[in-house]
Amino acid sequence: MTLRSLPRSAWVEAALLAIFAAAWRAPGLLQEWAGDELYQALAARQYLIDGTLSITGGEPYDRGRELTMLVAALYGMLGESAVVARLPALVCGSLAVAVVFLWLRAYGERLAAFVAAALLAIDPESVTHSQMLRFYTPQLLLFLGGAIGVDALTARRHGIVQTALLALVTAVSLRAAYEMQMVTAIGIGGLGIFAALTTGPALARHAREGWTGRLLVLGALAGSALAGLALVESGFVANAAHFVSYVDYWARDSASDRGYYVGKMLDSWPGLWAGFAVAAVLAVSRQTRPALLSLSVFGTAFVVQSLLAWKAQRYL
Repeated sequence: MTLRSLPRSAWVEAALLAIFAAAWRAPGLLQEWAGDELYQALAARQYLIDGTLSITGGEPYDRGRELTMLVAALYGMLGESAVVARLPALVCGSLAVAVVFLWLRAYGERLAAFVAAALLAIDPESVTHSQMLRFYTPQLLLFLGGAIGVDALTARRHGIVQTALLALVTAVSLRAAYEMQMVTAIGIGGLGIFAALTTGPALARHAREGWTGRLLVLGALAGSALAGLALVESGFVANAAHFVSYVDYWARDSASDRGYYVGKMLDSWPGLWAGFAVAAVLAVSRQTRPALLSLSVFGTAFVVQSLLAWKAQRYL
C-alpha cells in the first residue's frame, strides 16, 4: 500500500490525531518567552521594520532564517505576540504526528501507526518544542519527509521522471532540515546506512548478472565517492571534526558522560526503554523496512550523539 492508495478513513484519522496533538500542546503557547526564543522573536520584529534580521543593530540572526521570516509575516497579518510567533512550531509538531501515522498506515500497520503517533503526540520533548519559537519541529517535519522519500526511493522502481522528482523533493527536504539543525547530518548518515542495507544485496546481485549490473554498481560507488568529495570540499568534514569536541559552557558538565542519553531515556520512557531490544526484534520480524529505517536513524543518532561532547535531549 502507498500513501496515495490509503482509504479516506486513514486521512480522517491522521487529521484527528493532528488536531489532538495541537490541542494537547496549545495551552503552552501562552507561557512567557524563554531562552533562545527571543533571538528569533526580535529578529522577526526587525525584519518587519527594515527587512533585516539584525537584533538591536547587531549581527543578523541567521539560524532558521526561513522560520524567522515566516514569523515576521504572521506578525504582519495577526499582530505581534508569543502565541502568533509559536504557531509554526505548533503546526509542524502536530503535522509530524499525522505524518508518522500515515507512513506506518501505508505499511498496513494500523495499530502500530496509532501507537507511534500517540507516543509522539504526548512525548514531553516534542510537546515542549511545539510550544517554542524555535526551529526544532520544522526540522523534525522536514526530516520525516526526507526519510519517507528515502524509503520510497529504495523500496521499488519508479519511472525516470517520478524518481527524479521524488529524489529532488527528498534532497530539498533534507537540505532544509540541515539548515535548521546541523545535527540533521547525523540522521542523514542513518538514512545512508538504511539505504545501504536495503539496496546493497540487490546491487551485489546485479553485479553478478553482467555488464549492466556492474555499471549500475560502479555508478552507485562513483556517486557515493563524489558525494564524499563534495562534503570534504565544502568544509563540512572539517566543521564536523571541530564539532566533535566543541561544547558551550552551559553543556560542559555532560561533555564526557557517555551514558547521558541512556539516563534521559530512562527518565522519560522507562518502560519503553526497558523493553526496547525486544520491541526492535519484533518490529524487524514483522515489518522489516520501516523498522530498519527507524533503527538505522535512531541507532546512528544515539551512538554518535553519545560520543559527541555537546549533548542535549532534543538532539535525539
